Amino acid sequence: MLLISLVPIIFVLIGMIVLKKSAIVVSPLTLILTIFLAFIVFKMNSANIVNETIKGVTEGGKIIFLVWSAFAMLVMLQYTKAMERIKITLANITDDRRILLIMIGYCFSIFLEGAAGAGTPTAICAPFLVGVGFTPLSAAIAGMLGAGIAPSWGGAGATTIVGHSVVAEHIPLQLASAISGLIAMFGAFLIPSIMIFALLGKNGFKGLKKYILFISLITSFSFFLITNYIGPEIVSLGSGAIGIIASLIYVKVFKHETPDEYRYIPEKINHNENSIPTVVKAFAPYTILIIALPVIRFSFPLATLSKYGYVVWIACVIFMVVLLGSLILNSLKYYPIFIKESLLKVIPAFISMGSLLSVANIMKQTGMLSIIAQSLSNFAGNGYPIVAVLIGSLGTFIAGTGLGSNIMFGPMHMSAAELLSLNKVTIFAAQNVGGAIGNMICPNNIVAVAATVDTLGKEGEIMKKCIPSWGILVGVYGLVGVIFTHIIFL
Repeated sequence: MLLISLVPIIFVLIGMIVLKKSAIVVSPLTLILTIFLAFIVFKMNSANIVNETIKGVTEGGKIIFLVWSAFAMLVMLQYTKAMERIKITLANITDDRRILLIMIGYCFSIFLEGAAGAGTPTAICAPFLVGVGFTPLSAAIAGMLGAGIAPSWGGAGATTIVGHSVVAEHIPLQLASAISGLIAMFGAFLIPSIMIFALLGKNGFKGLKKYILFISLITSFSFFLITNYIGPEIVSLGSGAIGIIASLIYVKVFKHETPDEYRYIPEKINHNENSIPTVVKAFAPYTILIIALPVIRFSFPLATLSKYGYVVWIACVIFMVVLLGSLILNSLKYYPIFIKESLLKVIPAFISMGSLLSVANIMKQTGMLSIIAQSLSNFAGNGYPIVAVLIGSLGTFIAGTGLGSNIMFGPMHMSAAELLSLNKVTIFAAQNVGGAIGNMICPNNIVAVAATVDTLGKEGEIMKKCIPSWGILVGVYGLVGVIFTHIIFL
């Protein structure tokens, strides 16, 4: 049954990476295959299959609603020439586009994860990176890699807080968050280097090693400090803000020579610079957004925001920001154009997203995921912390969220830890951080980021580029988890 349960996952990987087929082709075929297995092998009745498929399509529509809003914001910024002003302003902050890559694709991504979560970082940061000169494919890869740490906490700490609720009788919340932070700080230290190497190769570190070390230490220490001495609610929000501020201080205080090949020079403006928006107006949409998201998130109970689907309120906020931005940028009459143009771009992604989420639902209901996870745990023994990281990633790979992974597998880990006489806190923490890095290779998230930067059809390339980085973090987290479980927190 294990091999049969793995078939949908293998089919996706082969289709997207080996055969290089678009998700819009692979996803529906995977759904058909999964339905066949569910009906023939797992004896799932047709009514349940239809219900889980409808549920998946509905959830996919909600995520695409978020992608649509983010794309509309990019279209507005480009149409009003606000993005040109943003480019000029960022070039005045630093002429090194590698630093901009880390500031936007990593630090700003962490901040947005804490402000809202649920795919907001990649939806906003990837188009932003395109706007400042990165290729759409590079921006998509950066968006995926930059979102591999903070989702352990998500918007207002929801991933850890709600995920912990299913294991609350076994371990205290603060300790679960603290140990998760101790493991995640190693990932936070590595991600800036991983992003540079993945996108630019070893030559990308030329003249940048001091900044990489600086920002790696800052973000790593931030995760450690906030998780261990403050609490789970502001881990991502605080760490992201600290990273952005630290980067701004670095480029202003320390002398930095940028190699010519990595120098960021905005394209020459073909019209009078006075015709483009002022700095205040150009940045107004982002300013409103980074204020509105955390204010709304911390002002309402999670149940209220999740009433129609957690991502729905985020998308509504972004659409309102696009409306206000259109007003501020004197382009209100073009608002319908922004909405229509962005909608046409994301419709194909809806097919992929709905299919993939339906596959996830059916795999959960048939027990395929549980079979895979249980099989891994049966062979683990003292290496169980490594397996916990892998299972956490597996849950996110299929379900699309670290929270879903925690809820799905948290109780199983507690039972395994008890049987193996292992520390339940370190095992849950391994699951929690594993769920976060699962975001880096999650097909649902890849489809979403590809849609926001108009690279649908290249999902396999994105995944192929992210898998080695994911593998490195699985190894590091697994090793740290083993050391914590068998030596430090024995």
